[in-house]
Amino acid sequence: MPPRKQQVEVAELRALIREHGIRFEGPVPRRNWPKRYAHHFQTIRDISRVWYDEYKADRTISRKRRSDFKKRANHLREMAYHLLDDVKTNEPTWRDFEPYVLQRFSEPVICHKCHHEVWRSDYEAVSLHHQAELNAKRLGRQVCLCGSTTLQLAGDDNDEESRTIFDFAKDQAVNHAPVDNLDHLSLSMKPDRVVGLRSAVRLPHDTGLFPVTGREIMLPFLVIEAKQEQDAPGFRAIQSQTAFVVRRLLMAQKELLDDIPSGEPCLVWFFAYRGEQWRLHVGTHDDSRAPVKIYDLWEGTMQRQDDALQLLLIVDYIWSWARDVYRPSVRKAVQQSFLSGRDMSPASTDRFRQSLSLSSAPTPGPEPDESDTMQIDDREADIVAGIVDYVPEAGNEETDQSGRSAVYPAYDHSFLQWAKGHEAAPAWTVSGSIRHSNIIQYEFQLFKGRYEDLEATITGFGSTSPVQSTFSLHSEQLLQLVALWSPSAQSLCHLNSPGSLRVSIIFYTRFDQCTWQIRRGLSCIIWQHFSSERMLADEGTLQEHLLGPYAEPTMNEFNDLKEAILDVQQVSGRTSVCCALWNTTMVLSRREDGLRWTSGNISYTNTLSFEAFTHENLVKHIAIPATPDRQAPSGSQLGQQSSSLPPELVLDDRNGDSMLIVRSNSWPEECPKFCLCVLRDEYPDNYERLRQLLEEARIKKNFYGDLGYKFSRADGKILRYWCKALKDGA
Repeated sequence: MPPRKQQVEVAELRALIREHGIRFEGPVPRRNWPKRYAHHFQTIRDISRVWYDEYKADRTISRKRRSDFKKRANHLREMAYHLLDDVKTNEPTWRDFEPYVLQRFSEPVICHKCHHEVWRSDYEAVSLHHQAELNAKRLGRQVCLCGSTTLQLAGDDNDEESRTIFDFAKDQAVNHAPVDNLDHLSLSMKPDRVVGLRSAVRLPHDTGLFPVTGREIMLPFLVIEAKQEQDAPGFRAIQSQTAFVVRRLLMAQKELLDDIPSGEPCLVWFFAYRGEQWRLHVGTHDDSRAPVKIYDLWEGTMQRQDDALQLLLIVDYIWSWARDVYRPSVRKAVQQSFLSGRDMSPASTDRFRQSLSLSSAPTPGPEPDESDTMQIDDREADIVAGIVDYVPEAGNEETDQSGRSAVYPAYDHSFLQWAKGHEAAPAWTVSGSIRHSNIIQYEFQLFKGRYEDLEATITGFGSTSPVQSTFSLHSEQLLQLVALWSPSAQSLCHLNSPGSLRVSIIFYTRFDQCTWQIRRGLSCIIWQHFSSERMLADEGTLQEHLLGPYAEPTMNEFNDLKEAILDVQQVSGRTSVCCALWNTTMVLSRREDGLRWTSGNISYTNTLSFEAFTHENLVKHIAIPATPDRQAPSGSQLGQQSSSLPPELVLDDRNGDSMLIVRSNSWPEECPKFCLCVLRDEYPDNYERLRQLLEEARIKKNFYGDLGYKFSRADGKILRYWCKALKDGA
């Protein structure tokens, strides 16, 4: 039986609070605002001047957002009156407010289909050190239109927001830092609710990163403490009750974020409420003798519409800060902690982190079999291939054809666990992920374009023309192509039309710049919906000029289309990886000897944003090409029976079963620095085989990256630790 904890009287508690450097500052005038937090204080003050009647009539705010806040504010007010009238109301019933008030944190950040925004805050948080980058990111965001009839280009999930990024804990204890020596005291460390981050990768359980007992909630930043309205302690008592929780969370943030020169200041938000009365406090940290300071920023009653609206707007602002400022800082700091080898907690016993740990004690020399592991020197630095600057030329070489099956689903493939983003990914994937050349994320995009944009679009692909690069298809044939490319796709019912369509088909492939997942897609642009009874004269003239006379689709050409699509669908091995590194983009065109994929100029296709087009829902699925018998010994796979692919796609003559890629300088820092690509038709599920493949890439010098890139000492250190982690089975 554990020893009984020592009870703490009120006077003793307040003395402990002072001894541990916690100060309650209360509401302070502007001149006394802490400089690094003044922008937060000002925003909360601005929100406190928002009135319900003015807000609902403000035409500068979208109707949907006004309607949403109006309904939610009224609902909070109704809940407050109902609970005040109920004689049986107690603290647990008042806590029904919490999920509704914090609703924003439990909702999706982006649409899981199109990766566009499902919500935009009225008051967006500011970054002290990276505001220019944040402004650029926000300018590039679009509102999700999946629920409307408007077509829209899908976005990228570079910030890994398609899954839930926040997590809650209810009535769970927050641990004390070991250095505080407070475990023997009966201090309140179990707040009603905390909100923190959900890690995108599986990290070792570290009490510094995950201070909530028994929960994998990373660095909580929001605390809720409730009391009933009658016979309850005052707000100062609630502050005292939660003071050590706020301090612990601030110290956990400081321990991680202190090593980032341009990191955001530590901050914990704290809501205290008694019945319908709510207050917002904020906990800050500085370098004074009393480093933890708790300020009062706002108070209101849910009986008033104004206050209910302000509370919701405040939560929305905290959500914006947590998403755009706090989370990126934490993600960057966690990644740097693993790269630098720093222990993030004095109590850490994780084997992988110990292998990265820097100790002041003398370090024994490496074992004989480890001394040569991933040794990088200047002689090898010049071997890195400048692959991203290569532009393949279009080609016409003809080869034999044969039918083949499509793809095998791979959503739950065990090999996916070796890459960042998977729920079971090991901790080392934040610095180096392992991907397979044949596990592809297939995508299908549908565009609607105007005739006047056709010529400019096709011109970027060089040796082809609008006539050569457009095809006539019935709507049911287009649906067959969607099903061929993405067997799991749902039917696009709106394509069921009696006429035919003039379409161009563009192929693209690239790496996801956050997770190293190979993406391979088809973009189908519909130029004209033909109907003999509804043909406008000017459209007919433009069509005749650009496309030639209209012709009904033929079965032979449709079969050729399917074969050409299978050609790019089935690319695997080294060719699959190289094409993704090149950001290969090709248009399907009609030639004298059949259909051919024609490469575009990379400087053109990289900037091809389809701004003149509108976009339909993006179909995605993870799958493996069904080509196990067509694998070349070198790991390069471009089917000898393919008739439509440019032969220049296979120019890399290296051999081996693996290749090591270095992240491009133009990619986000959140992306792991290295990616080991497995090229053969094998999917290792053991650490030793993965270590062998990593070592093979080093021995055969299968390194790829930006042109002229040279490995640094830090790179060599990361790779040696990675190899050791694989050897240890970490």
